[in-house]
Amino acid sequence: MAFSQHSLEKLQQIRTLHSDFLRDSASVSDYLKYLSMLQIQYSECHLAIVSALSSAIIFANVTDDLHHFGKCFSSLISSTDEVVRRSCLSLISLLSQKGQLEQVLKHFSPLFSSWNERAQEMMLSFAFSFVPKEANKFKVFLPFAETCRNSKDELLSSTATDFIIYLKAPQKETTNEPKAVMMLRSSINFSKIHENFPMDFIDDFVDDDDESDKIEPPKKVDIPERNFDEYDENAAPPPGRSLLMNSMELKIPNNDKNSPKRNSPIPSHSTEDISPKKKSSRNSVGDTQKSTHTESTMIPRSTKKQRNSEDLRPKSKASAFSNSIEDHEFQETENTSQHRTKTALPTKQRESSRSPKPSSPKPKPSSARSKNTSAPIPQPAESPKKKKAPPPPPISELTENLRSKDWEQQQKAVDLLMEQLNTDSAPLAPHCKDIWLNLLDSASSPRTMLANNALQLAEAFYAEFSKELCPQTSQWISSLLNMTCSSHQFIADGASAVLLSIADHSPRTRVFSSFMSGIKHKNSIARGKATQCMSIVLTQGNIDEKELKMLVQNVAPLIRDTRVETRDAAKKALKDLSKDERFAGIAKMSLSAQDYTELKKNVDI
Repeated sequence: MAFSQHSLEKLQQIRTLHSDFLRDSASVSDYLKYLSMLQIQYSECHLAIVSALSSAIIFANVTDDLHHFGKCFSSLISSTDEVVRRSCLSLISLLSQKGQLEQVLKHFSPLFSSWNERAQEMMLSFAFSFVPKEANKFKVFLPFAETCRNSKDELLSSTATDFIIYLKAPQKETTNEPKAVMMLRSSINFSKIHENFPMDFIDDFVDDDDESDKIEPPKKVDIPERNFDEYDENAAPPPGRSLLMNSMELKIPNNDKNSPKRNSPIPSHSTEDISPKKKSSRNSVGDTQKSTHTESTMIPRSTKKQRNSEDLRPKSKASAFSNSIEDHEFQETENTSQHRTKTALPTKQRESSRSPKPSSPKPKPSSARSKNTSAPIPQPAESPKKKKAPPPPPISELTENLRSKDWEQQQKAVDLLMEQLNTDSAPLAPHCKDIWLNLLDSASSPRTMLANNALQLAEAFYAEFSKELCPQTSQWISSLLNMTCSSHQFIADGASAVLLSIADHSPRTRVFSSFMSGIKHKNSIARGKATQCMSIVLTQGNIDEKELKMLVQNVAPLIRDTRVETRDAAKKALKDLSKDERFAGIAKMSLSAQDYTELKKNVDI
């Protein structure tokens, strides 16, 4: 930190006084008197004063000289640096520990009205750092808090309201809390806090230290799983097993064409006792019947179900094996699209079965995979006829729905109007004024999603029909300025976007008075946004003397606003106005001495 020569001299004086007091070379009255006589304007010197006053509280009784102590404390809490103001809380805490707080606060009571708004707000907020019993000592400021509730400063008024609630409205019997804390505590039911967690304590049992009866953890009982691979072939399969048998084949998948295991038969020991073998034999019998029948004539689809029911009859192992051999006589020669049945066949017989008769006019047999007749071939479902979408409601009906009591109807109307605006805005032109006025009701809805969509529609809608809508902007501007102060940031951003769209597409004469009223708004955010929009409007030029005087009188005080964005917007607007030759004379005549001094610091006149 860089210190100026003047601040170094002040720091040296404070250190000398502090060291003299710690050596008992000066009494507490003289010590506080000399500290109060120092004219300090630097934050580092103020923090050194805080340290010096802390020593006075710890090692002496400051109630012996409350006059000079109050003078020192007032200079600290009225400082423009927030760090210095907050450091006063440490002094209040030390006074509470030493039992001197009540007398000091009574002495501060007549000084409270002479402090600035930031000092008053900080002093009231100190009460929230103490428990109710100790905070009751701050009741000397209750009359001042009642007055501060009506202050134009929002931070001071809200702090004063919470201060009164904290001291006057008790929560239960012994605790008083601000409104926000009271609402939070009353909305939580701590008795049900464990209901959302699983209570599985099987592994959490710990032996008690005493000799009381021990609770044994529950024992897990292992239920043996049934082995469905070992059961009597003649017995009926369990429920669902038959469906599983008919829907799967126990074959080893292999996608490698050159692998010797692809065309090798399944070992006999792996298929002897597997029940799905019965299913494959039935399929082979059915396939044989189907293939032989297709040599003479095509099979109608209606007869497949009867043949499938006949194929499900049990066959002997010998007949099943012979039928499976006959089935291989009609396999395709293309290995890429075939999935051969893994049965042990002689090589010569397999090769002879691959040579089809060239003179046969019979239809080409299907592949082996498609010959599974255990289930009917599924037919492609006929695609249902697509129903024509109902025509959208007329624009007049959508316009009326914007003010409907049913928020879903409002949401639907906003979405359809946005879609219509993006596709073809011509049908909206005859109804644009009614839509613009009714849309304000949707934008002001407590439903944040509906309000956000309505603001997006309003921004695009005004940009499209600004010439027709500019006479109806005053009510919109007033509502939008209030929305910029919303606690929902996306609502505030949407309202700001609509305001900027109005400022960009409106003539100055139509919106000047509305934005001028916004500059006088009680909320700092709204004042800053109105000033920003006014700067855009002023780029159109041709400002008469009356309008220029109104702007100077209302925008210049905003240089000292509490919000940085508002101060920046005011400085930008005044710099644009300073280009006018009449600005300097009007500012000197219409502004107070304080405002004119601040204006000269920020604008070249």
